[in-house]
Amino acid sequence: MRIKQRIILLTGFSILILTTFYLIKNNDSSSTSFGHNIKNLKQFILSIEDYENFTNNYCQAKYPVIEEYTKPKNAKLKMVHVVTRHGDRSPTHALPNEDIAWDVCNYSEGNKVSSFPDFVINKKVDVDLMHNPYAKQVYWEGNCGIGQLTDKGIKQHKNLGSHLREIYLKDDYNLNNNKVNVKNWFWDVDSMSKEDYEKELKSKNIGGRIWAKSTETSRTMVSAQAFLSEFIPDAKNVTLNIAPRYLEMLTPNAHPCRRLRSYVEKMKKSPQYKQKVKETEKSYKTLKKILGTEKYELSFERYFDTIQGRRCWNKPMPCSKEFNKSNDEKNRETQCVDKSLADIIINMGNWERAYQYNIRGWNGALDLAKMRVGPLLLEFLTNMLRSIQGIDHRRFLLYSAHDSTISAILGVLLDKPFHWPGYASNIIIELWESTDSTVDDKYFFRIIYNGKPIKMAWCNENSEIYQKINKHQNSTHLKEDINNYKREENLIDYNDMSCNTLTNFKTYLENTINLPVNVDVDYNSKSTFTPSLMYDVDQECNID
Repeated sequence: MRIKQRIILLTGFSILILTTFYLIKNNDSSSTSFGHNIKNLKQFILSIEDYENFTNNYCQAKYPVIEEYTKPKNAKLKMVHVVTRHGDRSPTHALPNEDIAWDVCNYSEGNKVSSFPDFVINKKVDVDLMHNPYAKQVYWEGNCGIGQLTDKGIKQHKNLGSHLREIYLKDDYNLNNNKVNVKNWFWDVDSMSKEDYEKELKSKNIGGRIWAKSTETSRTMVSAQAFLSEFIPDAKNVTLNIAPRYLEMLTPNAHPCRRLRSYVEKMKKSPQYKQKVKETEKSYKTLKKILGTEKYELSFERYFDTIQGRRCWNKPMPCSKEFNKSNDEKNRETQCVDKSLADIIINMGNWERAYQYNIRGWNGALDLAKMRVGPLLLEFLTNMLRSIQGIDHRRFLLYSAHDSTISAILGVLLDKPFHWPGYASNIIIELWESTDSTVDDKYFFRIIYNGKPIKMAWCNENSEIYQKINKHQNSTHLKEDINNYKREENLIDYNDMSCNTLTNFKTYLENTINLPVNVDVDYNSKSTFTPSLMYDVDQECNID
């Protein structure tokens, strides 16, 4: 009897061990397969090799420049989406022992932008440090509020608007025949009289060609207006569309989508994340002691923002409260954040951002991506389809948003880890129509990130969509005619434009992040679908 009991106990214990091992293995992001053709990276590796270069690209993202911009051959432009991160701003929170001033939000005469409401552009941060006891806990000295766009941030978006004007809208006034040569894709004509041109700029029709949207945050609204003031300086009747904050879908929104918060917490419980935290535990303990944040539960993102914001403005690294009082230089080494510690914080924050947003990062990233950016990706797809069908007559669509927006889009579309998007980062989605009569699907799009074309995840040779394309059609002529890019070492290799069709985009969204796209990609019929009805908010966001 005892032998039988021992055998039963041993068998049960063995089953328990095997079951536990199976669950751990299948819960570990290093071995989980998900979606139809996406697998977690065994080791989600992303390290900053050159901190000076990283800082430069973060503090000022690169602009698309006309000298490097190359049009696809034998194709004409139909529609352009531009998604931007706001420009440079002050940090989004203050340290308990804040010791520096943020006095770079002057909004000087040179930074004024056209057609902007005075109550925003001339907003004054009124912090009454003498009477308000709360202000001493959360504010610094200076004229910048929390997360406020700086003078530099305004200039960044004016410069971005100017660069994109050179590419997409540049006109040329011919004095000899009193004609203005214009871009046909935008105006539907090659030239017009100066009088007609000026009339068009002031007409309501311009609002039908240019459409702009911003989140309900002053830094994105001012960024949008700064951009437009240079992109089309003399235009009137361009409306800046702003949704109420609780309905916002330009940035991850936990108000209508409650599961967002729980999924971020799940990410923090994943094995790779825990291991990364363990590796930096000693450094963060030192940092918290210096900053006086031992009692606060601040994310890596917050510490990243504190350090990187100072680097963007060449401000000194933070020190302890004791050091700020004594200014005893012999204690600087132990009471101030040095370069080595700052690099560790920046590297960890950058890794966490990529790991959280990339769909190959951890085993909940797909669901999180669908909640964060699913509706917006549907909007891009249906906008392009309706443009082809002749329903949507808008030409240029501006979305003024945040780093979370850029990260969420890249996290779905790219097949590799990416660094934290810098200030004034920009994603451009161009819709093109091939004029080659031998091409079956003559509509395609390309995406440019900070001036460089990027390769979509589904265009990799190991993806199911890529294999289907090359099995059923010969796309050699597309590679030769449409893919006319400058070949430079710093450009992402782009081998096959034929995979960038709306049909393949739709298939990728359906098969990879399980996003329901209930619409036929039919260019010859007038669609009657309502994009918002495709996304079941209760099912996707509020049912555990």
